[in-house]
Amino acid sequence: MQTIAALISVLAAAIAFGQVHLMRNSAHGSLLNEMLRWQGAQDLRDDRARMYGLASKPFESWSAEEYRCVERVATVLDQIGFLVKHRYVTIRAFLTWHSQVVLCFQIADPLISYRRSSENVPELFLNFEWLARRSLKATRQRAWWHQRSWQRLQAQTPTLTTTFDLTEVSSTRRTDNRTAVFNGPSVE
Repeated sequence: MQTIAALISVLAAAIAFGQVHLMRNSAHGSLLNEMLRWQGAQDLRDDRARMYGLASKPFESWSAEEYRCVERVATVLDQIGFLVKHRYVTIRAFLTWHSQVVLCFQIADPLISYRRSSENVPELFLNFEWLARRSLKATRQRAWWHQRSWQRLQAQTPTLTTTFDLTEVSSTRRTDNRTAVFNGPSVE
């Protein structure tokens, strides 16, 4: 009888562990989705574009709007850095974004240094700095698209760009707001 009770306890613990694991994965997926939405949001993309324009402009000559623009980008990247650093989401989601993070940090560095010093807050934007340092390290490693598994996949799927007849696809596009149906590749 005690053996059965012990077995039931172990089974209940295993089920509870599985449920916690699934809930954690679900929460992490939601966070990743939100981060990717931040990353691709038009206003943030516009701010990053304005920020890139500041790369050669001295910090002392930045306007108040340029200052706020850099702060907005730095704040989002600091939040992303926090989530990545504490493993709420994986850094792999940003594999193609590493150089942009580094560039953003290089541009924002004068502002960050100024604010850390003038406000006596050395940890200000520290997660952004961590993300930039981690991203710089990652840029020095071999990217996944340079690895053999990617090259094998490309070799196995050489017809990727020729499988569908694109003229047929474009002819199915409707301009009258009704849904068009495409039946797949044409067989010749």
